Amino acid sequence: MRIYKIQRGLSDQFDKKIIDLLSKIFNTSDVEISTSLQDQTQNTDFIVNNSINISSRQRLYKYFEMFPGDFTIRKETEYPKILKGYGDYLLYYFLDRDQEHIIKWSLIDLNIFRQYESVVPRLEIKNEDNADYKLLAFYIRNFPKELIVDSWEMPRTELNNLNLQRRMKIYEHTFH
Repeated sequence: MRIYKIQRGLSDQFDKKIIDLLSKIFNTSDVEISTSLQDQTQNTDFIVNNSINISSRQRLYKYFEMFPGDFTIRKETEYPKILKGYGDYLLYYFLDRDQEHIIKWSLIDLNIFRQYESVVPRLEIKNEDNADYKLLAFYIRNFPKELIVDSWEMPRTELNNLNLQRRMKIYEHTFH
């Protein structure tokens, strides 16, 4: 439970940005944060228009560098709920190195995922953050293009500027 609280805490820092993003995607101002019970039992982090259940998965920059074209689902907790029909969409996003900005996101249609997940190859990997859990990694390119409802990636020049700013902060702290 301790790992869940830490991960949820980091995700909670981005709730406002996620609400703004989902409001734009779905063209509505009716986006709410789910309760902890809905999160843990129904694969729901946000609810749009009182009827669309969105789960979200936040990934750190190191995973963006290593696996930019995949998405992972926790095998023991998220995966069974998705297969049971919980969740309409998954908002899968990556953070910059300083965990201040979303640098890439994809809105995944979980109904398309459910239709194809049994025939699409996946990798089972251990969760670096918590050895008690395994992850299932899926490559987006192995699914029909309809899997991704919408997506965005920070332009490389902007990402490079963020990385340069980060190096400058480190440099300034080192020599002052």
